[in-house]
Amino acid sequence: MATRALIFDFDGTLADTEAAVLRSWQEMFAGHGVELPLDVWHTVIGTQNTAATMFKLLAEQVEDIDPETLRPAMRERVHELLAEDGPREGVLDYLNEAARRGLALGVASSSSATWVQGQLDRLGLAARFTAVETGDRHKPKPDPDTYLAALRTLGVRVCSGFG
Repeated sequence: MATRALIFDFDGTLADTEAAVLRSWQEMFAGHGVELPLDVWHTVIGTQNTAATMFKLLAEQVEDIDPETLRPAMRERVHELLAEDGPREGVLDYLNEAARRGLALGVASSSSATWVQGQLDRLGLAARFTAVETGDRHKPKPDPDTYLAALRTLGVRVCSGFG
């Protein structure tokens, strides 16, 4: 059976957003005199629970922290760090070759639709993807729901054994 579509993860695959997010958390923790424990970071990166877990951890280590007052500054710092970054090396080549071959393109991410769509827009890639399925609309990875939804949106029949 010929390949008809490509489905990409977003964070860390199409764009190196994870480095900016990690750096902003490290800066926030350091700004309050504590270190971000990377073992905890690794358990939540790429999930819907990253911010909640990080804010909870910071509040446990620093007295009188109100996460809601810190959230806007955190978002602003991430966007600041990402402002100059483009797609990861090689991504445009893959997307151009996929277009040349007539392949349908999708994104399946555990991140929120607001985040993924905003970053695709920022990168100038949004129009290249017919399907953008996210963890706030489907069970996040490792569950296959986001990938299966992307396949359905792209009109690609799923082989038996994959849902």
